[in-house]
Amino acid sequence: MTSYKEAKDALAPMLGRWKCDNTRSESIIEMMAEMGLRPIVGERSNVNDPILHLYIDDDQLVSAMKQPYNSKTSIVHLDGRETEDVIIGGGTAKSHFEMIDGRPVVITTPDDPNQKTVSLTRVMIDDELVQLIQVIGGTAVSKRYFVKQD
Repeated sequence: MTSYKEAKDALAPMLGRWKCDNTRSESIIEMMAEMGLRPIVGERSNVNDPILHLYIDDDQLVSAMKQPYNSKTSIVHLDGRETEDVIIGGGTAKSHFEMIDGRPVVITTPDDPNQKTVSLTRVMIDDELVQLIQVIGGTAVSKRYFVKQD
């Protein structure tokens, strides 16, 4: 089980407001199709530069994504306890936080058995936040670059 201190220390440089740089980010359409989601959801995500706000509230990581056509907030407990979530494109899921090889990872398993489990790993490269989104057991990966806004 992940310790709160380990999680908080790893997340510290990632906290704040970030703008997605879609000019350098990889398409998420293939990855979302592999998940079993409608293509229109991925198309919308590729044409906008969403704003991501990451912060810690008590023992939870809050991830708030704001786009012109919708907003989504996800919350996971830093101690790894499972939380209920709503996934992009609709539907419900269960998510939990892990530290894997010193990196913060959120694993999301949709309640719909036709959709696949996804991992979202966050890393810092220079002064940028990079999100690696991958279908577990799949081949599609999406790398999303974020530039600090505050």
